[in-house]
Amino acid sequence: NVNAVRYFKETMIPVRRDLKLLGGDAPEKTVFASTLNTTSSSDGVTARSSVVRKMVFSGQAVSDREPMNEPKVWSYAGSPVRITLRNVSYSYPDGEDPVLQQLDWQLQPGMIAGLTGASGSGKSTLVDLLMGLLEPIEGEIFVDNMVLQTWLDTNPGGVGYIPQAIFLADDSLRRNIALGLPDQEIDDDRVWQCLKDAQLDTFVKSLPEGLETVTGEDGVRLSGGQRQRIGIARALYHQPGFIVMDEGTSALDAQTENDVLEAIDPLRGRCTILIISHRESGLRICDDQWVLDNQSMTHKSVTI
Repeated sequence: NVNAVRYFKETMIPVRRDLKLLGGDAPEKTVFASTLNTTSSSDGVTARSSVVRKMVFSGQAVSDREPMNEPKVWSYAGSPVRITLRNVSYSYPDGEDPVLQQLDWQLQPGMIAGLTGASGSGKSTLVDLLMGLLEPIEGEIFVDNMVLQTWLDTNPGGVGYIPQAIFLADDSLRRNIALGLPDQEIDDDRVWQCLKDAQLDTFVKSLPEGLETVTGEDGVRLSGGQRQRIGIARALYHQPGFIVMDEGTSALDAQTENDVLEAIDPLRGRCTILIISHRESGLRICDDQWVLDNQSMTHKSVTI
């Protein structure tokens, strides 16, 4: 179920919390193993029907709300982090050869880094490792000086994820941006600020229903660029220190890709950002670029 996987990755914060509750005192990886099958297929991860049980919306009617006034000033509390891979290797349980082998790599706090590589080079696996969905079979991933899984336990909103195809439910904009949270936990001031940071607030303010505008299933009522900006706003909502943009502009035309990258660029310094793209144009705002090839991470200097 592709939508289940997309929902899972984009709601790491509430899903991670809920899976811990489901698993009691068991380690997260045990709970993940009971709900996901990891494979060596091109998708990297496939979801079973058991995942869907934790990935449905409550169906609760949107409560009546007064028209939104200008949002209050809301301060972003996230801090950029240093990401370090030390001798990281990974192979899938049914795979003969490692997908990633003895990788050493570091991203400096606040930078926008670019990553490219051929199909099958391990980019999707690396993303799942960086999000804590998978754990290395050898080596460690550190966030600043803390092991990734420990850091995620203490910073459940620490990693934001912007995929190529944004999962959008047939629900309101506010619920789609704070995806997975119950209505009473959604901070509308934060939603508005995230929309502003994603350069979508003016558009939403022009809509008669504002934040209560229903997007349609998979955002059918929105353009490709607008869907990606919702993805940016969603990634920012939980104030991450690290954001992964996984082929986030690859399906867009040149002008829309440029507009989306212009929304990402001002986030430099507020959080550490990794942009993965097979197109050179998708990496044009990056401070530095690397090429991944299973066994190696090759640095490619760039000039902005």
